[in-house]
Parts: sequence; structure tokens; C-alpha cells
Amino acid sequence: MLLLKLLSEPAHFKQAYEERWLVAVYKDSCLVEDGYPIEMFNSNTVKIAGTYYFVEECKFEGRLVILQTDHSTMAQKTLA
Repeated sequence: MLLLKLLSEPAHFKQAYEERWLVAVYKDSCLVEDGYPIEMFNSNTVKIAGTYYFVEECKFEGRLVILQTDHSTMAQKTLA
């Protein structure tokens, strides 16, 4: 399953950074960076793939792939 989240608050950027989400960057409604982890961020800028982007000028879309597993198999392994 693919989870998409618009990153707009400091907590969103922190989560994306810590969990190594892939982040797409849009500026003026155009995709300028497609899916790299955040290298660093602060209240004004986000560094992705060696480029700094201003938070106020861009939109950031976090992408996280969540692997779905068979819970019954997991339960059996846990009990073994």
C-alpha cells in the first residue's frame, strides 16, 4: 500500500526525515524532484538530493510504501 501525505508542519517533515520517506517537491504546480529522502530541514528550507527548497515556495509530498502481511502467519511465528 502506498501512503501519500502532504508535508506542511514541522512534525510532518520530522517524521518523513526519521522514517526515510521518499519526498516529491512541487514548485508552481510543476514536479521538480521526484522521490528522494530528506537530507536535512529547518523551519525555512528542506534539503533533498543536494538541493535546498524553501518551504513557503514549494509543496512537499511524502511517500511511504507499507507492506501488507498476512497477520495469521505473523501470529503463528510469534507463538512458535
